[in-house]
Amino acid sequence: MAPETVQQTLDGQSARTKAVMYALSMTFKDCSIFVRLPVLPSHTNPNLNPTTSTLLLSPAPEARLPQRTQVKIIDLDLKPISRLHKYFKADRTSFSDFITLLLRSPQSPPVTCLELCNSTASW
Repeated sequence: MAPETVQQTLDGQSARTKAVMYALSMTFKDCSIFVRLPVLPSHTNPNLNPTTSTLLLSPAPEARLPQRTQVKIIDLDLKPISRLHKYFKADRTSFSDFITLLLRSPQSPPVTCLELCNSTASW
């Protein structure tokens, strides 16, 4: 959705509706999704080299195995609107740090994930 379309949609909403929409987005941003794909036995694919790190995951059309794929979504608790200011501050800090990272000079030393996480751990 284009930014101007999002803004037009939000312009017509009440403050409460905007707060609920933001709280829902925080809920989905905080959830975790686990996808389990079974590994096919090597005998189902004669071209698979068991010494490589390549794995053939099911479901595959030629597998003809029972599909045991699982998807789990956890931590879908609705975030309280009373803590909206905390989430907003955290988002602002994250975006600010990300923009700073993008605007760094190409000659700057690389930033590790750990350094980036520690810079936003204060929220």
